[in-house]
Amino acid sequence: MRRPEPSVGDRFGRLVVTSDRVKVGDHYKLGVVCDCKVEKLVSKYSLLNGLTKSCGCMHREAIAKLGEANLKHGKTKSPAYSAWSSMRQRCKNKNDKDYKRYGGRGIEVCVEWEEFENFYIDMGDPPKGMSLDRADNSKNYSKDNCRWATPKQQANNRRSSRKLEYRGATYSWETLAKEFGINVSAMMKRVANKHSSTLEIRKLPNEN
Repeated sequence: MRRPEPSVGDRFGRLVVTSDRVKVGDHYKLGVVCDCKVEKLVSKYSLLNGLTKSCGCMHREAIAKLGEANLKHGKTKSPAYSAWSSMRQRCKNKNDKDYKRYGGRGIEVCVEWEEFENFYIDMGDPPKGMSLDRADNSKNYSKDNCRWATPKQQANNRRSSRKLEYRGATYSWETLAKEFGINVSAMMKRVANKHSSTLEIRKLPNEN
């Protein structure tokens, strides 16, 4: 279906059409005026496809905002900022290689951590060799569920997130270990050794 021709007075983002057709060389463009009063000529294609939404002021403002954010906390190139950015990408960006295992299965970033400053206040800088980890892999990223962890701790945590069935109910290793009043490592040993108090426990396939 052919799109209607832009008419004088039509708005596209911050641009308002002021003239129908202006010949520029072998092509025709539309005269527009931006909300910031700057006038320019743009192609019909750019307007109709959302490629041009302002005279360029939106782009300048975005760059300025990024600069202000960097000046505000001075951490844009820090490990903490990298961890925060990566966390948001895997939870929000469907094109991220890890999205399927995070945002794709409902893992979210808490509202407070949408701002890096709040994340940094809660978590600070990661100790050398540590990265962001969730204590409970079935829950969201938040202050109460996150920590800086070593690769070994994260590997153990991935194992502890596997599901167990006990007396008709499903638990994580961590939750069931708490029920028995022991740590996860001890829980794993009990199951491996067929301890009498855990004979009813059945390991379920890993869902993570």
